[in-house]
Amino acid sequence: MNIVVLHDLKGAELIVNFDNVNAAIRRKPDENSVIKTPFTKLFYAHRDMTMGAMGFPDTVQETPDEIYKLIGKKK
Repeated sequence: MNIVVLHDLKGAELIVNFDNVNAAIRRKPDENSVIKTPFTKLFYAHRDMTMGAMGFPDTVQETPDEIYKLIGKKK
């Protein structure tokens, strides 16, 4: 699995899986947001809409770096 964690000039983290062209970007809510805790938004090249994938999240609490480490543990 070809995964890269990128950091932009504002300090945001972005993780990209080049095998499936999936991405996850860290979002930090501002003072006007209803959601107060930071989260990671997941993006998919194509979404599996079968019954088995219905519980798969669009957002997670882990940072892109934590996601990368979790993937490394499964290898």
